Amino acid sequence: MNLGYIDYLNCYPFYYHMFEIEPLPEIRVIPGYPSELNRMMEKGELDMSPISAATYADLEKEIVLLPDFCLSSVGYVHSVILSSNIPIEELHGKKVGLSSASQTSVVLLKMILRKYYSIEPLYVSTAPN
Repeated sequence: MNLGYIDYLNCYPFYYHMFEIEPLPEIRVIPGYPSELNRMMEKGELDMSPISAATYADLEKEIVLLPDFCLSSVGYVHSVILSSNIPIEELHGKKVGLSSASQTSVVLLKMILRKYYSIEPLYVSTAPN
């Protein structure tokens, strides 16, 4: 079985038992950024993996969502932020770098800027750091 693995602290509880308590030799752990695991899941290269909400929306008829597993927060997390040297209202037509590591964050940012700020920046994909 191929299991997608995101090396982020907030994902560690999902892997803790397998890594720390009882290693499962029949499971092949495939590390990657969320966007990479999303693509691998779409191609059928993974049997199980955390995926983004955006990818789940695309694959909901083809995959089974495991109950009681979710990365969520009641309050602000600040794991994904937009920083700029100019006010957000002045970003229309300006370059905005988007990490290729996350699909959900990209989709949400585009929605927020379009719906709440009525702006369309020039989006540029950047490599994860």
